[in-house]
Amino acid sequence: MREAGYDDVLSLEYEYRWHPQDLEAPEPGFRRGAEHLRTLLRQLDLETAGQNAEVRS
Repeated sequence: MREAGYDDVLSLEYEYRWHPQDLEAPEPGFRRGAEHLRTLLRQLDLETAGQNAEVRS
Protein backbone atom coordinates (compact mmCIF):
# COMPACT_ATOMS: atom_id res chain seq x y z
CA MET A 1 0.00 0.00 0.00
CA ARG A 2 3.03 2.25 -0.21
CA GLU A 3 1.86 3.58 -3.55
CA ALA A 4 -1.32 4.80 -1.83
CA GLY A 5 0.69 6.66 0.83
CA TYR A 6 0.05 4.25 3.72
CA ASP A 7 3.59 2.98 4.29
CA ASP A 8 3.79 4.29 7.90
CA VAL A 9 0.21 3.55 8.99
CA LEU A 10 -1.00 0.79 11.26
CA SER A 11 -4.71 0.14 11.65
CA LEU A 12 -6.31 -2.14 14.25
CA GLU A 13 -9.77 -3.63 13.99
CA TYR A 14 -11.73 -5.55 16.62
CA GLU A 15 -14.53 -7.48 14.94
CA TYR A 16 -16.79 -7.91 17.96
CA ARG A 17 -19.90 -7.10 15.95
CA TRP A 18 -19.34 -10.14 13.74
CA HIS A 19 -17.95 -12.55 16.37
CA PRO A 20 -19.33 -11.59 19.83
CA GLN A 21 -19.48 -15.23 20.90
CA ASP A 22 -15.71 -15.61 20.29
CA LEU A 23 -14.38 -12.35 21.73
CA GLU A 24 -14.39 -10.58 25.06
CA ALA A 25 -16.07 -7.19 25.40
CA PRO A 26 -14.57 -4.56 23.08
CA GLU A 27 -12.86 -2.31 25.65
CA PRO A 28 -10.71 -4.97 27.41
CA GLY A 29 -10.31 -6.99 24.21
CA PHE A 30 -9.03 -4.09 22.15
CA ARG A 31 -6.77 -2.99 25.03
CA ARG A 32 -5.25 -6.47 25.27
CA GLY A 33 -4.71 -6.59 21.51
CA ALA A 34 -2.99 -3.19 21.55
CA GLU A 35 -0.75 -4.28 24.44
CA HIS A 36 0.22 -7.42 22.54
CA LEU A 37 1.02 -5.35 19.45
CA ARG A 38 3.20 -3.01 21.54
CA THR A 39 5.07 -6.05 22.87
CA LEU A 40 5.66 -7.31 19.34
CA LEU A 41 6.90 -3.89 18.23
CA ARG A 42 9.29 -3.66 21.21
CA GLN A 43 10.62 -7.11 20.34
CA LEU A 44 11.15 -6.03 16.75
CA ASP A 45 12.99 -2.91 17.95
CA LEU A 46 15.31 -5.05 20.07
CA GLU A 47 15.99 -7.45 17.22
CA THR A 48 16.63 -4.57 14.85
CA ALA A 49 19.09 -3.13 17.36
CA GLY A 50 20.94 -6.47 17.33
CA GLN A 51 19.73 -7.70 20.69
CA ASN A 52 18.04 -11.03 21.22
CA ALA A 53 16.48 -10.36 24.62
CA GLU A 54 12.92 -11.58 24.96
CA VAL A 55 10.34 -8.91 25.83
CA ARG A 56 7.45 -9.83 28.08
CA SER A 57 4.32 -7.76 28.56
